[in-house]
Amino acid sequence: MSTPATPQPEPLLISEPEAARLLGVSPKTLYNRRKRGEVPHLVFGGRILYSPEGLRDFIAKEIAKAVTTTGEGAR
Repeated sequence: MSTPATPQPEPLLISEPEAARLLGVSPKTLYNRRKRGEVPHLVFGGRILYSPEGLRDFIAKEIAKAVTTTGEGAR
């Protein structure tokens, strides 16, 4: 009999390649959006890192912008 899996805690910070994968974009696309100041990030120990909350906020703003621009809801 197997034991139920213990839920893993959400990471506090995510690397740039992992953030790009989670967003479904290329690392270059995420890099470009970061350089334009569109995606919140921090530099820690010389690495570019993203918080899950920051990525969620970014997604919410992008959805709101798309709804405002097109007048349609996200699909």
